[in-house]
Amino acid sequence: MSSSPAYPLVVASVNSPSDLTALPSIDLSRTCDVVEFRLDGIDNSPSTRENIAACAAPVILTARKPEEGAFAEVALPARLRLLQSNLKKECYVDLECATLAEEANNPELQNLLTKIATTNSQLIASFHDFVTVPDEATVDTKITIAQQHKAIVKIACTVNTVGELSAWTDRLAQLLASSCPFSFMGMGNYGMATRLTAASAGSRLNYGYLNQPSVPGQWPAKHLKQTLSLLARQ
Repeated sequence: MSSSPAYPLVVASVNSPSDLTALPSIDLSRTCDVVEFRLDGIDNSPSTRENIAACAAPVILTARKPEEGAFAEVALPARLRLLQSNLKKECYVDLECATLAEEANNPELQNLLTKIATTNSQLIASFHDFVTVPDEATVDTKITIAQQHKAIVKIACTVNTVGELSAWTDRLAQLLASSCPFSFMGMGNYGMATRLTAASAGSRLNYGYLNQPSVPGQWPAKHLKQTLSLLARQ
C-alpha cells in the first residue's frame, strides 16, 4: 500500500448479512480503523459489491477456506473469484498460507496475486489453529510464506490454558524477532487478554466484531479501539 498507517489498527469484521445491513448506520471512525468483509459469510450481490466499493474505511477482503473457519463451504476457485470481483485499489487481501503454498500450480491464484500487486494492495498470509498454539517450526513456516509474498503474517490460535498462554507468549517473541509484519491473536479463554498484549507489542491488525463474536475471545471492535487508545497513552 502507498503509505504506512499508524499501528495498532483495529479491524471490525463484517461476517453476516445482518452485519452488512447494520454497517451504514455505524460511525466507523469511532468503531474501527479497518473493515473486514468476510466474503464467505455474506452474499456476492451487486449491492454487497457496492457497499464494499463505497466503504469509507480501509478494507480487508477475506474468503476463508473451510478448514480455517469459513462461514460457508466455498471451493478455492469460487473463493478466488469472490476476491477478484471485489478487489479495490489499496485494500488488504487475506489468503491462507496453505492457499498461497499452492501458487505454483494454480494459474487463477497467480492471476489474483498479480492483480493485488497492480492495485497497490497489501496481502495478508493467514493461519488459524482452533485447537491449540502452534509450535515454533509451524510459525517459522508461516513467516517464510509471508515473507516470500511480502505479506503481513496473521496467526490466530487457541489459548485456553496457562500452558498455552506461555506458549503463545513465546510465539509472540518469535514473531517480533522475525521482523516480519504480523497480526497475532488468541481465541478462547485468554483470547481477549492476548489481543491487548499483541497490539501493545506491535500486532498491526487487531480484530474485533460488530454485533456478534465469531469465535470466543474476541472484543467488540469499538471497545477494543477505545482500550488500545488508553494503552497508547501509557
